[in-house]
Amino acid sequence: MYRKASQNKIRVGSRQSCSPDERLFIGTVGINCLSYTRRCIDTVVTECNSVRFVYIDNGSTDENTADLKTWKKQNPDIDEFHLGFNGYNAGVGIAWNQLIKMALEWDATKIIICNNDIAFGPHTIHGLITAYDRLLDENPATVMVTATNHTKHPHNLRSIKPQWNNHEHPDFSCFMITPETVERIGLFSEDYEPAFFEDNDMHWRILLMGYKAWGTDWAPYSHIASRTRFENPDIITHQQYRENKIKFYRNMMTSVVDQEVADERYALWVADHPDDPHPNHEHVIKYADEKGLVSSDLKQFLEGITWHGIR
Repeated sequence: MYRKASQNKIRVGSRQSCSPDERLFIGTVGINCLSYTRRCIDTVVTECNSVRFVYIDNGSTDENTADLKTWKKQNPDIDEFHLGFNGYNAGVGIAWNQLIKMALEWDATKIIICNNDIAFGPHTIHGLITAYDRLLDENPATVMVTATNHTKHPHNLRSIKPQWNNHEHPDFSCFMITPETVERIGLFSEDYEPAFFEDNDMHWRILLMGYKAWGTDWAPYSHIASRTRFENPDIITHQQYRENKIKFYRNMMTSVVDQEVADERYALWVADHPDDPHPNHEHVIKYADEKGLVSSDLKQFLEGITWHGIR
């Protein structure tokens, strides 16, 4: 197969072209780490006819900001390339929501949000698109499909063969949603500043509302992991991380992050409310409390916990 608008032949495996009506929006957020962001952009491979890539900078140094402002579209598989500058670390949840709103305003049909320290493989984007369509057809409750990290070395991606499967362990470093996802679930919580647990919050809301988020090896990709934190050591402190964990615990009335708790609460709800399979997540949490799934010990724990007493 060929990269669109390119003279270079690049084999990406057997696949059909995107639907002519598909409008693919890809968005990422970063602070400094420009070499990783550039690689993320350069590794986009897709046959979609309409592709917009937006990078939001969350407060890079003046030097890196000046460099970013010189960037132009180089990848022939990207039709439109745009930059946004928050001027400070607005946080992951806020920046992801900014990207999602941009995608909706552009009338995107598919939306990929990814970390800036990932590399797409030749089948990542096509795999996400085809997996999303197939899983939605098989299970109409599907609202998210995520790629799977197979290697820290992007050059290995060409030798990794996609395998069809799906599992309920989504990877928020590279995920796909649609406008219908936002209609059903809403945007990301902006409670968690500047980062961590906004993804857990979203996944729990999806589960508590009776929807599904799938991971799949049909869309392999490469994630170096936490480059922004390593290269910006003051970006989030241990205290902030722990305070966000406490926020998540209190928002969801839990002492664990495991999705089995959300599954149990939803199962209780839908067993007693079969005519309301997609409730507001707060109603499910309240019902679990009323039915005794939230113990008095848990409530006491949530009331008294401080960041000093949590890992």
